[in-house]
Amino acid sequence: MPGPRRTLKRLLQSLAAVTLVSSVGALAQGEPAERLAWSVPDSGSEGFEQVRTISDALKARHRPPVRLEPSASHTTRARLLREGKVQFSATSVAGSFFAQEGLFEFGGRDWGPQPVRVVLMNVQSQLMGVVTARDASIATLAELRGKRVAWVHDTPALNHHLTALLAYGELSWSDVSKVEFPSYGAAIEAIVKNRADAAFVASGTASLAALAASPRGLHYPIVPHADTQAWARLQRLAPYMMPIDASAGTELSPKQPVEAVTYPYPVLITLANQRESLVYELTRDLVAAFGQYRDKAPGNAGWDVRQQALSWAIPFHEGAVRLLSEQGLWNARHQAHNEHLIARQRALRQAWDSLRRALAEPDEPFDKAWMRTRAEALRQANLEVFLKDW
Repeated sequence: MPGPRRTLKRLLQSLAAVTLVSSVGALAQGEPAERLAWSVPDSGSEGFEQVRTISDALKARHRPPVRLEPSASHTTRARLLREGKVQFSATSVAGSFFAQEGLFEFGGRDWGPQPVRVVLMNVQSQLMGVVTARDASIATLAELRGKRVAWVHDTPALNHHLTALLAYGELSWSDVSKVEFPSYGAAIEAIVKNRADAAFVASGTASLAALAASPRGLHYPIVPHADTQAWARLQRLAPYMMPIDASAGTELSPKQPVEAVTYPYPVLITLANQRESLVYELTRDLVAAFGQYRDKAPGNAGWDVRQQALSWAIPFHEGAVRLLSEQGLWNARHQAHNEHLIARQRALRQAWDSLRRALAEPDEPFDKAWMRTRAEALRQANLEVFLKDW
């Protein structure tokens, strides 16, 4: 009869064998080794509801539950990602494209251009563009000339969207009457109260119902997709904008769409140094679970892998590229575009690091110096600046 020590040794060996078999089984299934954490839009928002249902779907597929870190601030979401407190971030154009470019909040000394990568994005069917009062008789963006257009305080990304849309109509802010408001909501309310004629909007915004029901009425100026010169002007400032027949939102439907413009939201991003295997596994699980979350929140249909904008404004992570290739969606043209964007990020970071070394003193006018340095570096590399000349 074996002694207590031998019995204990055999028991420990058996437990180790079971653990090894379990681990090998989990690796064979490609299950992520650690619990995932995402920084996400604030609770109660459309973006939060989408990622919440996605998290639930992943959990239902026996994946580790996703810890969601909500914040209304795209810079806070970006900071959590940069500091390694989350592996992924569901964010906006401001938190993805402008982070890559080192623009606006990301042009400050403590930020700089970020090596962001796309995992998946929601290519939505709602309009992200200009709304006007119907009684202002603004049929096209060119007809904004002389009209009262809302400028929102301390929201440079939103105002940049409008700058690009004005460029589509061969206009600038000097061609319109700029009226300043403290918030996005206040700008929409100002149209209702006849203190503005136009503002930037997402057509799914609930407060648009008040404009539609008001005596002024609601109208979306058309943005013709066939006008290639106008689109070139727009995308020289906002390459993240895409043509869409908008069918979701106030006074929009599949039977009553508007030829318009949009951009992805939310965009699920990570950083370039995130493990390829982890990103691949998550992308694979998001695609496999799509049927379980597609109808669980408004707008979720836009996460469909077949709707991804594969030649968008920031590069896809290599782990996502692996999954997209397996799906037969990724081709040589997409790869060339991806490599071009990665080279762009490299040029931006080199310019940033050079400036940081040159301006070591904290009281130097760093933001303005960065805008000049950024523009010069991009022009020397024969790359678009995406801002007006400095």
